[in-house]
Amino acid sequence: NTEAKANASFDNVAKGYTSLVALTANVKTRPTVIAASPYDGTWYMPAGDSTIAQLIKDAGGDFVFASETGTSIPLDFEVVLDRGSDAEYWVNVNQFWSTQADMLADDSRFASFRAVKENHLWNNNARMNANGGSDYFESGAAHPDVILADLIKIFHPELLSDHELVYYRPLEAK
Repeated sequence: NTEAKANASFDNVAKGYTSLVALTANVKTRPTVIAASPYDGTWYMPAGDSTIAQLIKDAGGDFVFASETGTSIPLDFEVVLDRGSDAEYWVNVNQFWSTQADMLADDSRFASFRAVKENHLWNNNARMNANGGSDYFESGAAHPDVILADLIKIFHPELLSDHELVYYRPLEAK
């Protein structure tokens, strides 16, 4: 018998999300963005129908692989390098990387990416549990408005100057 409470909670999240989308509707610049990282030789890039592609768009970003259909596409490193190396931002990098040195230890070719050169690398692992699980995948599912606010703060910090990042943190440049 808590349907009214659940509906009110959902409506509050939806209202917050919608107001954030309105905040970025008329941004003059939409930075280019890539996401994820290779796993076992394959880069499982989110595609245009994925949640992260929608979040990037709603946050005022231009997701490089937005035109791809589906939710995920397996790509060779070289394809991502060709199409995404000039992306200004890279989000949801490998949750096990804490620093750029960790990233480059996995594959030195990452140094070719603009986002690496400009240190615009963002990991969605600011909140991890004792077992190594990211809260982004836990509570983030119920709070897309907070994830969206984080991404707006990353791409357009002037729009949410008072927002404190919840799920994201920059990958350290060391």
